[in-house]
Amino acid sequence: MIAAKARAQAPADWFITEWDLSKLPAGTTSIQFPGQGAGYSIEWEQKNDPAVQGALTGNGFTTINFPAAGAIYRVKAHKGTGNFSRFYCGNTDVESSVKALVAVTQWGNTHWTTFDRAFSTCVNLETIPTAESPDLTGVADLQFMFKQNAALREEQSSIAFIRVAQQDLDSTVTYSKIVKVEKE
Repeated sequence: MIAAKARAQAPADWFITEWDLSKLPAGTTSIQFPGQGAGYSIEWEQKNDPAVQGALTGNGFTTINFPAAGAIYRVKAHKGTGNFSRFYCGNTDVESSVKALVAVTQWGNTHWTTFDRAFSTCVNLETIPTAESPDLTGVADLQFMFKQNAALREEQSSIAFIRVAQQDLDSTVTYSKIVKVEKE
């Protein structure tokens, strides 16, 4: 189950998410990871048993097969020797999988090119990092970034606000309960 891992990236470099397969239909053991790019690195581990792990190369939306249904998996992505520049949950090709996304735990050093629909329709996304910010220097579009994210709540201790220094905040939080979005 373990593929060869490239460990050239420092731990802080990775974009890290958590996926709860119990949020998907019973028996589901895979997700479509909504990354965009080619030849990027993906590593995953079972949250409660990190010895259960694997690695693969991502190319666009990438299927990740896990060994057990109902478990929570930590999935890390990094450009590695390729390109990883977008996370795109608002696409119908990954629509069923993104219901399992429950947390973004680290932004890493990814140079994002857009956040348009990045976390759109992630109805179970509860946590995003607030102590660090994603690298949005190359981002001009944040449209519908958190569309239909009812699980994100301001009162949660782990979510205070996201600071964005962009012009396009139109519809960034449509149908979302996250209310503190600052424009610098």
